[in-house]
Amino acid sequence: MIPGRRTRVLLIVALMAAWGCGTKPNGPSTGPQPSPAADPLMDCPVGPRELSASLRAPAVSTGDPELDPLVSFLKAHFAEEIKAGKKLVIESRTDLHLVHLGSSYPEFVESLLKEASDIVPDEMIRDFGDKNRRTHPVWPELTRLLAAELMGPEEGGAIFSEDADTNWRNFYEAYPGSAGLITVSRVGLSRARTRALFYLGEVRGSQDGHGQLHLLEKEGDEWVERRVRIGSSWES
Repeated sequence: MIPGRRTRVLLIVALMAAWGCGTKPNGPSTGPQPSPAADPLMDCPVGPRELSASLRAPAVSTGDPELDPLVSFLKAHFAEEIKAGKKLVIESRTDLHLVHLGSSYPEFVESLLKEASDIVPDEMIRDFGDKNRRTHPVWPELTRLLAAELMGPEEGGAIFSEDADTNWRNFYEAYPGSAGLITVSRVGLSRARTRALFYLGEVRGSQDGHGQLHLLEKEGDEWVERRVRIGSSWES
């Protein structure tokens, strides 16, 4: 087991318990489903994402084409929280575990490729799949570009080690005034770098969390979220 993997898995399990594991599928699952014993988290089903409201984010230039759409989106998506002085607490490693529960990672990527279209190009999905095959350290630049802090798996494992109410009390004591806990993925890009695909998970407390893939397209000096179904989502 690679260093940090055990702590990472324990944190995911603790977080799911903290959320109450009351996830509701938004539609019937079409992927292969293991027996209940195959995955202890399968009491929390996932389903196709609902269409999200379109978001227009002023483009931010970070010097990194992969980071540009993500930072632009985070600034716009959390604009109210940022304006209110809340801090974004982001897990220090990327993760996609919750959007492919019940299937292997290759099966998950293959299911995304079946959804490829003009607006969701094949090469962007493959780029996303290749980049997220393993967990990666989250860009430390996020703490410079945003009012953000990174939470490591060891710290997270210590915070989320008890019952749901205690876990979230521990979290907000460690990060007072935060906007909850955020998880991100690497960003898949189209060849022209005008479309971007990434995962965002947000949890603010017990029974208050959701996660899904987001698709953005560059239009002039803005990144625009496209209202399309891609992948699965979870909600608690």
